[in-house]
Amino acid sequence: MADLGWLLYVVFAGLLAFFWTKVRGSCFDDLLDRAAREHHRVHGVLAKHPRGGAWAEYKSWMGDKV
Repeated sequence: MADLGWLLYVVFAGLLAFFWTKVRGSCFDDLLDRAAREHHRVHGVLAKHPRGGAWAEYKSWMGDKV
């Protein structure tokens, strides 16, 4: 089990690379604005569908941009 520690580093590096591609070229204010827009959008969808639904329904509610 101790020999698998390198795997954690690989996963961590993959996550860093993924997040870096999502935020590259954006300033902190841009990131905050985008997070606020997404936050309000999700709240709007949840207000329309308070009981939730399946993943496919959620994707259609969010406009298939999930």
